[in-house]
Amino acid sequence: MKGKRVVIINAFVYKVRLFLFILMFTACEYNKLEIIGEYDCTKSTLTMTLLTSKQLTDCKAANGSIEVMASGGIPPYSYSIGNGLSQSSPVFTQLVSGSYTIVVTDAKNCSDTLIHELTGFQNSLTASAKVFSDSLCLSNTYTGFIKVSVKGGAQPYLFQINNETVTTDSVFDKLKYG
Repeated sequence: MKGKRVVIINAFVYKVRLFLFILMFTACEYNKLEIIGEYDCTKSTLTMTLLTSKQLTDCKAANGSIEVMASGGIPPYSYSIGNGLSQSSPVFTQLVSGSYTIVVTDAKNCSDTLIHELTGFQNSLTASAKVFSDSLCLSNTYTGFIKVSVKGGAQPYLFQINNETVTTDSVFDKLKYG
């Protein structure tokens, strides 16, 4: 009888182990299905922020750049700008002035969008001059001068009068009448 009890106990232990194995396998498969199934992007923590923006330095150059940073979501991230090709780098270079739509997408295909404007080089240069004439009108005195005021554009401003040397001084003095 002792032998039969051992066999029964071993059979019982085997059945319990088999039951636990099936239970664990089923639980693992359930979790696996949950991971593989669709992901709810409305619950995603994916966000993108602007790190740097380099405005254009010349009206003829395409030297602007935008750098963004993604966080949250499920890495790795891919980035695209203006419906262009995706890239792994969050840096976009050789940009001209304009409005750019940047999209970051994570491994679960969730995305976040950022719109940024590169204003570019402002070429709205205006100048005005105030003339102070040689009031004595004497042939040997040169007391007249011109003072130029400039707004906009990019400094330093360069000035020249009568094909003389170019200077950064906005006042031309010792001018004779005429």
